[in-house]
Amino acid sequence: QSGEEIQEETMSRINDALKKEGGELIRQAGSGVDDAQRLELVYGAEGSEERQMTLRDHWRIMRNHARLIISTAVVVTLLVTVWTMLSPDYYEGSARVEIDLETADPLPSEPETRVAALDPAYFATQLQIIRSPMVLEQVVKALDLPHDPIYKRYVGTGGRKIRQLLRLAFLAKKDPLIEGEPEEPPLATALDPAISHEDLKRSKDLEPFVRDLQRRLTVEPVKEPSSAIKDTRLVSIVVRHPSPMLAAKLANAIADALVHSSKERRLQAGKTTNAYLTHRIDDLQSEIREAERSLGKYASKHNILSLDPTQNTAIDRLTALNRQLVEAENARKEAEAGYREALAPKAEAPSAPMSAEANAPVAATPVEVRPAVRIHSGGKSVNRMESSEIPLVRRIRVAPNGEATRITIDLEDSVQYTSNRLANPNRVFFDLQAARLTPEVAHGNVHVDGGLVSGVRVGQNGADVVRVVLDVNEVKDYTASLANNPPQLLIDLYGNSTPMAIAENSGRKNAEGPVAGTAQGKANSDQMPVLTAASALAEQNAKQMADLESKLADLRQKRAQLLVGATENWPEVQEVDQQIASLENSFGQMRTHATSVVLTNLETKYRQELAHESSIRTALDLQRSVTQVQNQDAVEYRLLQQQIETQKNLLNGYLKRFGGNDVAQVAMASNIRVVDYATLPTHGEADGPWRLVYVVLAFLVSVSLSICLALFLEYWDDTFRSSDEVKQVTRLPVLAVIPAVANRKGQRLLRDTGLQLNDKLTSPALLLNPRVSPIVVENYRRLRTAVRSMMPETCKVLLVASSLMGEGKTTTTANLGISLSQLHSPVLLIDGDMHRQQLSQVFGVGPFSGLQELLATPGELDEKKVFSVLQKHEATGVYILPAGRREHCAAELLGSTHLRSLLRILRSRFSYILIDSPAVTACVDTMILSKVADYLLLVVKGGESSREVVRHTQEALVNVGAELLGVVLNNIKVMSYSYKYDYYIASEAEPKAKSAAVGAR
Repeated sequence: QSGEEIQEETMSRINDALKKEGGELIRQAGSGVDDAQRLELVYGAEGSEERQMTLRDHWRIMRNHARLIISTAVVVTLLVTVWTMLSPDYYEGSARVEIDLETADPLPSEPETRVAALDPAYFATQLQIIRSPMVLEQVVKALDLPHDPIYKRYVGTGGRKIRQLLRLAFLAKKDPLIEGEPEEPPLATALDPAISHEDLKRSKDLEPFVRDLQRRLTVEPVKEPSSAIKDTRLVSIVVRHPSPMLAAKLANAIADALVHSSKERRLQAGKTTNAYLTHRIDDLQSEIREAERSLGKYASKHNILSLDPTQNTAIDRLTALNRQLVEAENARKEAEAGYREALAPKAEAPSAPMSAEANAPVAATPVEVRPAVRIHSGGKSVNRMESSEIPLVRRIRVAPNGEATRITIDLEDSVQYTSNRLANPNRVFFDLQAARLTPEVAHGNVHVDGGLVSGVRVGQNGADVVRVVLDVNEVKDYTASLANNPPQLLIDLYGNSTPMAIAENSGRKNAEGPVAGTAQGKANSDQMPVLTAASALAEQNAKQMADLESKLADLRQKRAQLLVGATENWPEVQEVDQQIASLENSFGQMRTHATSVVLTNLETKYRQELAHESSIRTALDLQRSVTQVQNQDAVEYRLLQQQIETQKNLLNGYLKRFGGNDVAQVAMASNIRVVDYATLPTHGEADGPWRLVYVVLAFLVSVSLSICLALFLEYWDDTFRSSDEVKQVTRLPVLAVIPAVANRKGQRLLRDTGLQLNDKLTSPALLLNPRVSPIVVENYRRLRTAVRSMMPETCKVLLVASSLMGEGKTTTTANLGISLSQLHSPVLLIDGDMHRQQLSQVFGVGPFSGLQELLATPGELDEKKVFSVLQKHEATGVYILPAGRREHCAAELLGSTHLRSLLRILRSRFSYILIDSPAVTACVDTMILSKVADYLLLVVKGGESSREVVRHTQEALVNVGAELLGVVLNNIKVMSYSYKYDYYIASEAEPKAKSAAVGAR
């Protein structure tokens, strides 16, 4: 077998394996797989993940940008080399000074203190002072550098000359020279002291020397590498100058100037401090004398002899009244709560006493078991069933009271509740709907002090239900009611007595009420005579109701015994019923009378507490006015005294500071001293510049920056540069990589070979001729082999498409068709791009009838009419079906049934049918053509096609059911990205060399 046949057989086996694997994946996913999921099933979901960069990839990127890297490195290295060669040699003069912490001015009675001991900015500030123009100007004046011929020779004036040249071209601002200023300086102010014109002019003349000295000066702290503490208080002053003697002299002069400047600064600060202290002492003495006179006048006017801050009877009396008012308010609130509770309809007793049948396993529902109605609280209507704010159960209290026991449940707001009773064990439980417990109630124990309750248990039953379980003893009846202000659930348990017999206790205080002996207890004891008559009447009514209740119980028992042997119509039974009705009527009247008595008792108690509270409040207001008047004078007097004491303390501090400042100026010493002076260098070699080091560093830095720039450009590039990138994004095989061919060269080849069918055409589409580069020819042969291997014999229609215009699909269609025709197989090229008709223009087919006319033909298509519009290209043997010259709507024509009929006719005559289509993103023609084509070949242009656009194009084609055969990577540079064709280039160069040698002979 030939090499081409072996290659075709190998690629055919690979293609069959891929198809089998893809089909198996789709079958495993079931019949419900849509077209959008086929891309992941066939080509793999991992195709969208980016591959990590390897060392080989970095090397490839540097090779591709080798021109950028080399040019940058060469230019930067040359510039640094020229700069270092033009720089003169210099010598270093180094001096060292010690900068100690500044000491505050010591007072006679205080030890010397250090200032800024922990301030990290202090040492950095001293380093900046050494480089300041003030210190350097003193050095310039002391050494008379403007008249030193050696120093003037090296003073840098290039900056001013460059600015002068730029100013001529209007590219630089004018120098900040003083122009048109008056000869005499302006008047001095506090912020702008007067400076003579001579001083300003002298400073301007010395400015170039100061700037030059700043440029040559290096100031840095000295480190100790061998010690654990690296920082020291030594500072190195280094001056670089071409003259070794002048370098040492400048370094020593700067060190001396720094010491002198420190002393002058401290002396000037001491003089300024003395002047300020003198002025402030005089002012304070005058203010103290005036304040003492004012204090004496105020004391005489308000009759103030002495003021002891520990004695104030007015405030004590005000405090006592305030405490009594709080107690009176509490007593009034309790009386008001009892009175309002008695007035509420919820507090009414049941219409009839509970019978003995109440001890059954399921007791009667309490007085108020309300459904989910609207509950009014604080004047605002709240629907508890729809509210998102669940009220809290704050506290549970148990208060025994003789024959009854009250359980008070303090709530945050009104709630809905239900109750029930169990006979064995004897328990009463309440369910509070839409409520929750506070942590104190949930984890605490309720104190029970005897009475009818032996234990109280509480728990959260569900998300918003609180259950209160009462373990009771000998409870005959119980009632429950809701109080609104404050929100409370009041549960009353009754023993052998009836509820009305103890109704008078409902308004009294619970177990937390005032204890005897307190102020409130005395107030209640004073009110007892007023309530005695009502209490006696209530007790008498209670006894009568108890007798009636006993009689009712006997009559009901007698009635039950009679009903055992008789009916309800029996005379004796009817007589008993009349007696029961009469007693019940009397019982109701007595209950109404008892309720009236209790209300009168509670109302009287409430009004007495209210009057008591009002009297205390009036006395409190009167005492508050008296106390305010007395305190106002005392406060003003104390303020005057404190002001005088403050001024005296401040005066004593200033006097002490003034005396110590004079002593400190005499004993003042500088905190800066010179440790080492600079000396002349003993060796004859210069200290710099380090030319070789600078050149090497410039080379390394330039190479590093250029490599980083190349990596950034590669990362920013979203186009395809190699077949590996295409496989990574599309998960499709790359059938061929077509190298880039220059347009001018391609046009020249067409003209030389005579293959340019249209003189006005300049597109280098037909490059497969004897004089075209073997690299291009071989790659199209490789594409031909791949297409023949991967397409079954029954599949003949291949659609060539691309994402955007100008990616080379028309060129690929033409050259692939020519390459297939070289195997002596009939090949047909169909120009499916009805908008641009590029394929027709490449082969020079004029505006003849073509695809549009065939698809627009009414009725059935016949072979005679189809083959009449085909055009044969004699030079290549390829048949062309032009797009046509009639203007029709391309989408409707391609979607008609004539297209399938046309392809069915053409399949019988041609081995391969290649269709050139428009760009996928431009119109829907390619989507329609992909449904009738057997396979689709996607063309990607290297260096221009965006990865994101190609990915979207692939997804769109898969969604419509297109069978993607592979990808053709077009327009790739021959020598880039590891695409080397040395063999073909050498074979191409040999004939040229021989022809050149023959010409030379």
